[in-house]
Amino acid sequence: MNVFYIIVLDALAIFVLHWGVIGVATATVVANLIASAFYTYHLGFKSTFLSVSLKWFKASQEIMSNVFKIGVPVFVMSVFLGAMSLILNYFLIQYGDASVAAYGISSRLLQFPEFVMMGLCEGVVPLIAFSFTANKLRMKQTIRFTVKAIVLMAVVFGVVIYLVADHLIGWLTNDPQLIVMGSYILHVTFLSLFITRITTLFTGGFQATGQGTAAFIMSVIQGMTLIPVLFIANAMSGFHGVVWSLVIAA
Repeated sequence: MNVFYIIVLDALAIFVLHWGVIGVATATVVANLIASAFYTYHLGFKSTFLSVSLKWFKASQEIMSNVFKIGVPVFVMSVFLGAMSLILNYFLIQYGDASVAAYGISSRLLQFPEFVMMGLCEGVVPLIAFSFTANKLRMKQTIRFTVKAIVLMAVVFGVVIYLVADHLIGWLTNDPQLIVMGSYILHVTFLSLFITRITTLFTGGFQATGQGTAAFIMSVIQGMTLIPVLFIANAMSGFHGVVWSLVIAA
């Protein structure tokens, strides 16, 4: 829902009001506020099974423990990814503005298949959590189906990217250097997409089944791997090492 609002308000801010970057930022904030208000209204007055009430806002030890089991691994991974993004851009700047621009373009194109697969991985977590207590056979079948779906989507998106990467980059720039570099980065970084989504699925599975420690360990190991690999790959292979570090660390 909030994505729909963001798209509509972004288009309004950019094409109608001509507010530029400030307009996009404002539209994103407003869209999230509208979506939050909608969800609150729905839970409070429309939902049959869920409700929002201040009397249920009690921070008991059990509740806080479950919240931290789910939230801490995500928080840790977000911190590492944020740090890696900063370091990655720092290294890319050393190889010229074109490398930064090419990575920016390719990463935006990669977000489409990434978000589709991420939505599948995150959307299946509640089903895994429910099945874990109600029907473990169904849980295993759900996980197997999701893995197969991720593999199938990775193959389909991979074929498209490897066949028409140049044309995809060409939609966003007509600079020949950016098209070549962006296509190369898109080819390489797509290889990490399947691995990271499988990792997301299993981390979510650990969270859904109450195995917060296992999810935390996975997040820490993956996060701690990213930054050292980036430094080592850059020292050994320069620009190519920086690009391939995303695959190696995945």
